[in-house]
Amino acid sequence: MGFQLNTLTYTLESDRFKCRWEVGNGKEQGGSPPGFSGSKLATSWAETILSNVGVMHFLLRDLAATQHFGASLAACIEEKATCVIVALEGPLGAGKTTLVKAVGAALGVREVISSPTFTMLNEYDSGRLPLFHLDIYRGGETGETMDLDTLAQELEEMLGLTGGLAMIEWPKYFICDGKSFFEDRDYLDLVLAYADSPDKSLENPGSVARVLREESPPEKYIKDGFTEARIATLSANGVQSAILLAELTGKLSDMVINL
Repeated sequence: MGFQLNTLTYTLESDRFKCRWEVGNGKEQGGSPPGFSGSKLATSWAETILSNVGVMHFLLRDLAATQHFGASLAACIEEKATCVIVALEGPLGAGKTTLVKAVGAALGVREVISSPTFTMLNEYDSGRLPLFHLDIYRGGETGETMDLDTLAQELEEMLGLTGGLAMIEWPKYFICDGKSFFEDRDYLDLVLAYADSPDKSLENPGSVARVLREESPPEKYIKDGFTEARIATLSANGVQSAILLAELTGKLSDMVINL
């Protein structure tokens, strides 16, 4: 997997960075550019990648677009074949579980994917990549006392043994030993929100004017099917997630919008 940043093409192969670069005459070279090697090269790559990949917004016009978005996300993740963590945010009815279903379908998951609201963790092993679907809603909205430390340990063990993709709904409630599960981790933050466009400006995805509602009205819930658009906002927290986001942006350039 690779993408172009100035004169460097970065790739991630077997969890090791490699690059190709161009000298003044345009001739392509392999290995490290002059003056950049070892930790200095790794630091330079990390800084360049993170500085070139910011917050990206994608317009999901309907259920079909959401499924296409999920399939493209799955394809990017599968190419990496490593541990990927996605923090999946958004109000009730925004389409979080529907997106997980789309990702799972694209990975070849044969089981029925359902919300893990009560189990908190559902594991699917029938696809080409293990899929771990978590819902931490009960850890913050119901007043129940949940053993999130044990849940975090279980997830870490499974990811360590098999690799795979963890998609975690209501990540703000995933507090373990007094701190966020995501602290000091490389993860992709994905926020789904209901898009209201009374001025029809969604017809021009390059300059979207929208109002994001705190909660989607029940009749708009994505799980029941919908025609109203959603907006997916993605941000990278680490080099691996930045590469993933850059790759996804390239695949879905026609869905990228400016807010």
